[in-house]
Amino acid sequence: MLDSISVKAGGYKPQVTTYDRYRWIAGIVLCCLVLLVVVCNGLGLALGALGLDPQALPVRRGCLSNAGGDFLMAGVGFSFLFSWLLMLLVLVVFLVGGNAYCLVCRPWADGQLLRFLDTPGLIPNFNLSQMLGMPDANLTLTGIYSNCRHNAPLWSTLHLDQLIPLDETLNISKYTGDVSAALDKLNVNVSAVTLLSDKQRDLLRDLGAGGLQNLDFSGVLEQIGKNPIKQDLQVLVRKLEDLANKTQNESRRTELRNEVSDLKHIQDQVDTRFLPEIKALNRSLQLLRVVVPRISVSSIGGEGMIFRGDRKGRCRGL
Repeated sequence: MLDSISVKAGGYKPQVTTYDRYRWIAGIVLCCLVLLVVVCNGLGLALGALGLDPQALPVRRGCLSNAGGDFLMAGVGFSFLFSWLLMLLVLVVFLVGGNAYCLVCRPWADGQLLRFLDTPGLIPNFNLSQMLGMPDANLTLTGIYSNCRHNAPLWSTLHLDQLIPLDETLNISKYTGDVSAALDKLNVNVSAVTLLSDKQRDLLRDLGAGGLQNLDFSGVLEQIGKNPIKQDLQVLVRKLEDLANKTQNESRRTELRNEVSDLKHIQDQVDTRFLPEIKALNRSLQLLRVVVPRISVSSIGGEGMIFRGDRKGRCRGL
């Protein structure tokens, strides 16, 4: 039905375009008439003021004054000639706008218009639910407008839950039995998977038997945590700068400033290179201290294992 209405409305498009052009021309003509009256009155006032001579008698006005009077009379004449068109336009706008406000706008605002349109049998073959392909849903224009006005979701506004039952579709409890049965039947054989090559196993055996467990990680970490520079170079830089500013010997001042530049370069190297590398070494030693106790010769090697899944998705070694 909506498609047929759209097709029928499209057939009137040429006529609407033509009448819209006439409307535009009529508006331009009326605006020009109003502009003509305004221009005549404006010219009359301007020329009358410019041609005013206090010493001359009113019957002996100059050319400018006469022209101003003529323009004023023309403005009055045009006003009487064309004012009925403007009054007619105001009358039409008042009649159409007032009735549209009383019959459409106010009933639309309080919902009376939509309730009137929802009256069964008012519009033949008009059923919003069937038009939207949901015959089981009770859709009304009033309900849709009210829900949209209160910013309700489209799902509840159009009662799409009656068309697509999400609660039943997304209920995973009915799939639990199938998933559990599939997990019980799951057998994963990883005997053919090689996690470590022979060379890697030999390296791990050598690492486990090399006495790495006896390494004093605490002492090493304590030494690493100390400042690599005993003296704060920034303090020394400030002292040398003060000394360079106070000395009168130009060569000595240049030498001190070169020393300051070298110290700043050393401090930058410490901040940008040494400290990040020391932190990385600290993290590596911390990780190594945790991993080393777990390395033993007996735990290295072995063959593959067969794992079977349980209902919770875990694997049990067999």
